[in-house]
Amino acid sequence: PAADDAAPATPWHPPSRPVAPHPSPPSPAEPARPAASPSAGRRRSDAERRASAGPETGRSLNVEFAPKLAARRIVGVLLLALVAATVVAGILAYDDARPLTLGAAGTLLALTLVVYAIRAGSAPTYVAIRSGQLEVVRGKTMEKFDLTSRFTRIEVVGTAGRPGWKVLLGRFGRDPLVISASVVDPKRFMAELERYRPKE
Repeated sequence: PAADDAAPATPWHPPSRPVAPHPSPPSPAEPARPAASPSAGRRRSDAERRASAGPETGRSLNVEFAPKLAARRIVGVLLLALVAATVVAGILAYDDARPLTLGAAGTLLALTLVVYAIRAGSAPTYVAIRSGQLEVVRGKTMEKFDLTSRFTRIEVVGTAGRPGWKVLLGRFGRDPLVISASVVDPKRFMAELERYRPKE
């Protein structure tokens, strides 16, 4: 009876071994990035500069032609010489009032007045093209001619760079305005004019 009251024996089990975790597959290595070359950096900086500079523009349609001032300068020098000679002749005529000295002083004075009138009447001509409009300024007078309009009469006489070359610009009710080599450089003027009026 005492043996029947004893607790049942626990069955024996061998100790379990720890299970090693399965190794995870190695992750693929990232490809090495090529080092930036100095030339690539220069190309990138050049592209950034061009982008910041904005779009490129072509040749401007506004052109100013340098006025021809050589003849006016020569007349100015001649005028100064005549003024000096007239002053000297006037002093001599005042000190020695003889027909010869009085006549020389009077002649020089008349020549001085004529040259002065010529210089005052020969104001330089300024020529420019702005937005298709040919502007010609003489003294206080400005005239405009629309080069883009087919109704503007333009006649080219001769060849640019050769004697006799001139351009006639039609004016309603008046004689045409003449642009010659004494006003502008012929070849440059024709190059700009042909942008609006190509040769036929």
